[in-house]
Amino acid sequence: MQPHDNTMDDSEVRAAFESALIPAPGAGPSSFITRLLGLHPQFDRDTCTIDFTVRGFMLNLQGSLHGGLIGVIFDTCMGRLVRHRISQGKTVEMNIQYLRAVLPGPARCTARLLKRGRTISFVEAQMTDGGGRILAAATSTWTHKEGERLTQQEDAAE
Repeated sequence: MQPHDNTMDDSEVRAAFESALIPAPGAGPSSFITRLLGLHPQFDRDTCTIDFTVRGFMLNLQGSLHGGLIGVIFDTCMGRLVRHRISQGKTVEMNIQYLRAVLPGPARCTARLLKRGRTISFVEAQMTDGGGRILAAATSTWTHKEGERLTQQEDAAE
């Protein structure tokens, strides 16, 4: 892989930062970092999917998505799935396998609940490029209170 020249589009960075400062009305719960990275979770019964675009300001010096940001995206996707299906949880551990460079352009992270226990749950996720090639994979363990479930109001925000 060729070294990246570390230049970025200042206007793209400013626009991303400005839009991340203000949560979108009706968009549900989100953090500054998820808005900055353009992460918008979508749910079906068993999965959480986040389609996003790898942009210049997200790259490391090699020109690929920074490994720490890959971790943030996995943690966000798996955490939102736990919140959606079970309740608010906390990451106990996460293991990431970096298989290929995540290059600029469209990408997707999909999380799936492997097993729900009374207070611990297990989740897996994959990150793919626009062509569906697996770029990274992760597993994680989450803790949550026994019998805890989001209120109907919190659930509706999902």
